Amino acid sequence: MGRVPKIIIAAIMLGVVGFLTYKVVMDRQREGLEKAVQQEQKIWRKKTDRLEQKVAQLEDELAVAEGTAATKEKVADAFGTGAVKIHYKAEPESGQDIEKKIIAFFAYLDRKKYAEANKLKGGSYRQFQIGVDLLSQQFPIISGETDNLFRILKNLAHMYRVLGKERVNLTKDILGNEPELIETATRNFFLWFTMDDSVLKDLKGRPSDRVLYVYSGYFLQTIGGRGYLLRRDSKVRTLTYHYCVLLLDRANDDKLNSFGIDIRPHIKASINNVKNQIGLKDRKKYLLELDNLADKYKI
Repeated sequence: MGRVPKIIIAAIMLGVVGFLTYKVVMDRQREGLEKAVQQEQKIWRKKTDRLEQKVAQLEDELAVAEGTAATKEKVADAFGTGAVKIHYKAEPESGQDIEKKIIAFFAYLDRKKYAEANKLKGGSYRQFQIGVDLLSQQFPIISGETDNLFRILKNLAHMYRVLGKERVNLTKDILGNEPELIETATRNFFLWFTMDDSVLKDLKGRPSDRVLYVYSGYFLQTIGGRGYLLRRDSKVRTLTYHYCVLLLDRANDDKLNSFGIDIRPHIKASINNVKNQIGLKDRKKYLLELDNLADKYKI
């Protein structure tokens, strides 16, 4: 081999080595730059999350401060004179406490005459019992809802079709006219629904665990249920979604999750809902419940 070809080959080899060295160096620099950018983004995301939470907390404190006196008076009127203190204390409430508040709430609604205004006889407690019976006899579609258009439409109209126009309007009137009571009412009814029979005495009409599970799946999982929630006020929607997640967790514990609903995305969604919802008095309690579930399901 002549001298010239050797020089050419050596030059080519040096060029290849140089290119490979350059590529390795550039790849490492790019990798280091990407890691630095990702780390910077992570830091800013944390700062942004903290700022958003602080803003939401300040908005909540302002909203609660502006309406505290009227809310406490209304809560006492709707659930009894001891309801305000019981609502804010940390220790568990007894079955007797809960029953008293539920009875007082139905009596409060009767004073407002919502049932009569919607041409329903028997008072609000009686209409509640009838509504639970009707919803227990005709379940919405949870699995296979999207198999055809008829199933979707049937699910969208489920509440109206089962409860009837008057009871749906009664529910809408209560939600629309009693916004200050929604948070306290949902907590009280959740506690009543989930308490053991042995600690309750006289009050009847609670839905069964099966009914609670099916309708939790309806609101969390189906087009019809989510469509129903989207037509409600954001606070009602947030609270309903939150308690449906808690009920789904109970169903998992009791081996009642027959539809195999994955709770994990709903926990994440509920955390976001609660963080973004203005005016929740018990925001910290809801987030603590959801954080415990996130740990439980290893999210």
